[in-house]
Amino acid sequence: MAIELDQLDVQLLNVVQHDNQLTAAQLSEKIPLSPSAVLRRLTRLRNTGAITQEVAVLSDEFLRSRVSGVVHVQMKQHSPDVVRALKAALIDQPQVQLMFEISGTFDLLLLIVERDLAAFVAFTDEALAGSPHVHRFETSFVKTRLKATLAIPVDGRDVTG
Repeated sequence: MAIELDQLDVQLLNVVQHDNQLTAAQLSEKIPLSPSAVLRRLTRLRNTGAITQEVAVLSDEFLRSRVSGVVHVQMKQHSPDVVRALKAALIDQPQVQLMFEISGTFDLLLLIVERDLAAFVAFTDEALAGSPHVHRFETSFVKTRLKATLAIPVDGRDVTG
């Protein structure tokens, strides 16, 4: 389903991607709309699926004791049932923060976050090494998180209405 956006929707999406805790009054100071119009637009953007999730981003201070690894996964076979089964098994794991199906030598790219190295190894041993669908995987551990965002710049090319 295509989501109809105008320039005000684009402005609103860019603002709330960086701070979704702003009140309607604060948003109306940044976007030339009344607070009630801002609320109506936000409701429409949520209902149409333009906004699918609103989350809290945890601080580096809180996360400093966690272990993060970027994991490349190569599957044994690529039949639709096998691909679907592996993706479904990994999507349900809270340790898997991001999962992309990618092109090239590997099939999946994961960001896995665990409490410590022992938990990380236990998780990958069970979920990946123990999976009949995984041929091999390679892990690169994150030394420093330099940037973490899911904000996607929205601009005039996204305007449809």
